[in-house]
Amino acid sequence: MSKRYEFHSKLSPEEIYTRLRAYAKPGGASWSGDGTFRYQQEQGCFWLTYTGNWPATGFIPFRARVKKKNSGSLISGGFFLWRSFGRIFLILGLIVFILMQFTGVSAVVGLIMIVLWLLMCAGLIFGVNAILFKERRQTVLEFIQQHLLE
Repeated sequence: MSKRYEFHSKLSPEEIYTRLRAYAKPGGASWSGDGTFRYQQEQGCFWLTYTGNWPATGFIPFRARVKKKNSGSLISGGFFLWRSFGRIFLILGLIVFILMQFTGVSAVVGLIMIVLWLLMCAGLIFGVNAILFKERRQTVLEFIQQHLLE
């Protein structure tokens, strides 16, 4: 389970998104190794990632919800594995499950194998992020503290 972070900002949600556009570049996680911050904005939410100085894919972005609170905002979120890779896991799992049905594997055995495979993949991604991308996570949190709180 990933840690949940909460930041209390003096800025309004609109000002937070304005700052994101000013200090980070729009784009996906495929931008890697250029040392920039990348973000994507959705309704009331954003995700933020740091590309680092060397190309590496698999970094879990910071996903946050922004809510107006008193005269400022509350930014709450975290580095959530299932929100980042859950759809990919589900699609790959379904494809492999369907292919297994053509090979004569029973549905129960196939389902158990897929669940175990997904848990192994999730554990690998989580472990790699905890070990190799610790600095990137810290850099993203520092970005939020420096640019989005006041």
